[in-house]
Amino acid sequence: MAGHGPARIFGRLDCRSGKRMLRRHRVFFADRQDALAHGFRPCGHCLPLEYRQWRALAVVSPLR
Repeated sequence: MAGHGPARIFGRLDCRSGKRMLRRHRVFFADRQDALAHGFRPCGHCLPLEYRQWRALAVVSPLR
């Protein structure tokens, strides 16, 4: 799992969004749980199911 630090989004590097990510902004995680624990959200392009689940929880109980 990789993430975009400024946007706080994580997903796969082979995703169309991941390919556009600048190397200096990349952060890496052991797994999805690690990324979520650090306050990152799933990518809507490469992790659509996880994104919808995260979005449903965020609407009910905002993280910030």
